[in-house]
Amino acid sequence: MKLKKMLTNKRNLLIIVVAFVTIITLTGCGKKDENQTKTYNKEADVAMQNVVNNTTNANEVTVSNNTISEPENTTNVITDLLKDKSKKIVYAYVDDAKTWTETSVNGDFKVGYSYKIPQININSEDAEKINKAIQDEYKKIYDEQIASYKEFGNVGGCSRIEYAYHINGDILSVVMASFWDGGSVRRSSYNINTKTGKEVTNSELLKQKGIAEVDFNNKLSNILTNELKDMYTPNEEQLAYTGPVEFYNTQYKRTMDIENCSVSNKSNKMYLNDNNQLCVIVTRYNIAGPDSTEIIVNMDTNSLYAQD
Repeated sequence: MKLKKMLTNKRNLLIIVVAFVTIITLTGCGKKDENQTKTYNKEADVAMQNVVNNTTNANEVTVSNNTISEPENTTNVITDLLKDKSKKIVYAYVDDAKTWTETSVNGDFKVGYSYKIPQININSEDAEKINKAIQDEYKKIYDEQIASYKEFGNVGGCSRIEYAYHINGDILSVVMASFWDGGSVRRSSYNINTKTGKEVTNSELLKQKGIAEVDFNNKLSNILTNELKDMYTPNEEQLAYTGPVEFYNTQYKRTMDIENCSVSNKSNKMYLNDNNQLCVIVTRYNIAGPDSTEIIVNMDTNSLYAQD
């Protein structure tokens, strides 16, 4: 009888937690863009994701510090073009993670690595081209890091590779990020039409969103200026660590330069996120640490989507 009562209490608790998460999710879906936060709240996301994982055991994929759920119906999205009908439209080509404990003068601490590299499950020449590009860049990094781990007991600079994918109408967007020592993040994105199997270009994404290229350049520059101007305005304490104000001005100009904000800049990769919002991967030139990192700008909300 006690066992039955315990099971009933656990089930009731689970129902309450799931209902709580559902209410929060539905409430958030009704918010307008102006009510969205400008920068990603990592702590809130991690806390919420822990609740979801502990109650629903959801299958999650991640990119940067933004966790999203895979669409439940991905195996039925484009049945005619699926290369392997037993797998989802995007699946893990590499999924390798390991943690271990190391000892230092300050005591024991946990270290590890996590590498997830996707494969687009579409039977087309463009899909094969994208898959090759992903493997040429990220599988090479993975092989190098694992070789370093086997030889030295630790990876060689990149401890994490992640991906996420979003489906908006006929457009599949795959987004990737590699995380390097010193806080540098390198990102890339790939877009493909799920009906035709053809790659979707930046120009086609802009056209779909009704944005002219000249307007894009100015808008992106304005967003970066508004969002990052405080970062390039140092106080005396900051200058003591990072050098003269001229250095701040130089990094600011490099970031805001029209070439860095141009649609013709091949480094500015675009994609549609899970809310069908146009996002752009842009180089930000740093004040400290690595010379640069890549951030995500949400063009629909005029804000930074992810900075780390």
